[in-house]
Amino acid sequence: MGMSMELVRNYVTHNKPWLRASEIMGRNFFGVGENIQYFNFLPSERDIDALSEIRTPRGRLISEKQLIECRDTHILVAMFKVSILNIRFQLAPELFSDQEWYEGQSFAKECGAVGWQLVRKTPVDGSLSRCWDEQQRLLNENEEIPSAQVVTYTTIGHFKVTGDHLFGRTCIRCPDLSSKNHHVFVGHFDIGGLKFDDDWNDTFCRYDVGVASVLK
Repeated sequence: MGMSMELVRNYVTHNKPWLRASEIMGRNFFGVGENIQYFNFLPSERDIDALSEIRTPRGRLISEKQLIECRDTHILVAMFKVSILNIRFQLAPELFSDQEWYEGQSFAKECGAVGWQLVRKTPVDGSLSRCWDEQQRLLNENEEIPSAQVVTYTTIGHFKVTGDHLFGRTCIRCPDLSSKNHHVFVGHFDIGGLKFDDDWNDTFCRYDVGVASVLK
């Protein structure tokens, strides 16, 4: 069932967990209000219910203590179901590089899950110039590597709010696979737009390719 924009905006301005999270995270926050403002989303009742508490899509509660610890290193993002192709062609076409190769790829059509994601703003320490297996081992038991959809959503949303290009001149290797069975890279975000690539095997190491992390 749909909700009126007035009702949604009223919820945004009175939901205490959202207000507190925004206060803690500052510019590193892309919440429901930001989705409405920059992506022109009108959440459904189901979306609002799923996002009412600060929980990951897996249902893990993100505590205020965790937000305080991560407010300078991570971005808290309210995720809606929207694909990379939706973001590129409908929400922010001006922020993407002129590439065609991934338009028919499954990973670019994946819409993800509704929930909050706590996304690291920089590649995980030590993850550059390492192969996929080595990069995975750098994460702790409470972290995982975000999908290309999560990285794209976060990168574009954060730029809309702050004008900052996440991950600098690096790429983030994601668990998604291209039709060639290669892992997908997202990054090299500059004035030329966000770019996508895929590596040629899991042992591929490059100085500018690392991984990010999200709370499970």
